[in-house]
Amino acid sequence: MSREKPIIMKRVCVLCGSPRREGNTNQLVRAFVNETETLGCETEQFFLYDMELRPCLACRACQKDWAALKASCVSIT
Repeated sequence: MSREKPIIMKRVCVLCGSPRREGNTNQLVRAFVNETETLGCETEQFFLYDMELRPCLACRACQKDWAALKASCVSIT
């Protein structure tokens, strides 16, 4: 009787902080993303330079209810 290993779906979040989308850093990131996808991972890449990121306001909304975070806490454009 053979037991099959359970399939574990893995999700990978790749954060790229370089301002140059076609630079050396992104070439390395692309190679990494391609390899993770080849291995069956669901991969999503974010370019931080293109986002409007704001610091934490210490409003503690996340401590009260994770599902109902205020829009100001997770503003990504």
